[in-house]
Amino acid sequence: MESTSSWELFDGQEQHGPFTEEAVIEAIGRGMKPTTKVRPVGKEQWKLIGSHGPFAEALARVPANAGQVAATGVASGAPRSSAIAIVAVVLLAVLAIEIPVIFAVSSKRDSERELARLAEQERRDKAAADRRAEDLARAEPRRVSLEKTRHECNATNSETTCYVTNFEDSTIVACMQGLLLNKEAAGIRLYSMPMCTGPVKSNETRVVTAPWDGGRAVDMCKSASGYLDFEKCNFTVIDYAHKP
Repeated sequence: MESTSSWELFDGQEQHGPFTEEAVIEAIGRGMKPTTKVRPVGKEQWKLIGSHGPFAEALARVPANAGQVAATGVASGAPRSSAIAIVAVVLLAVLAIEIPVIFAVSSKRDSERELARLAEQERRDKAAADRRAEDLARAEPRRVSLEKTRHECNATNSETTCYVTNFEDSTIVACMQGLLLNKEAAGIRLYSMPMCTGPVKSNETRVVTAPWDGGRAVDMCKSASGYLDFEKCNFTVIDYAHKP
């Protein structure tokens, strides 16, 4: 009879298996009936267990009083437990190989995800830091000359008033003085007190006012009506840092 490692058993009532050849030999040793029929897995014809050489040798070694074990000894009772134990050992061996591999793959994926998360967080932190730096740069007042602003100024007997608008992207500060020059007497001039806008944000307008310093504008540029006569004086506004 051909040799194979997987066998099916028939005890006259039920079919059992498949079992390894070693498991069948072990069951024969525990008293499997010689009337039990076997066949290789995948074959149709049943034959007596003793028709297969290794099984016949096992039967010859069985003591005469050992025939009390059912023909299904491999499929039930202690032999069944042995088969279950074999399956369990095989499963444990497979799991012992696959579980570390699964954990290793999972750990690698977790590490890659964590690295990607950290890289994204670093990118966001840098972008936030850049925005804060830009905001601080815009918020920090930057001293500019009047020519960098749009401004309108006027003079009265008592003071100079200026409207300063910032059209730049960053916050600015501008400082200035009103100046009256007598047209008829060269060198006679009158300055206002210095005035600074303080921080002016982008697209914001600030109004500043300062009185005349060291004299009265009306004494230099008096008209018959008592108001400033700009036929007698020139009025301008200069940067405070660049007073002539």
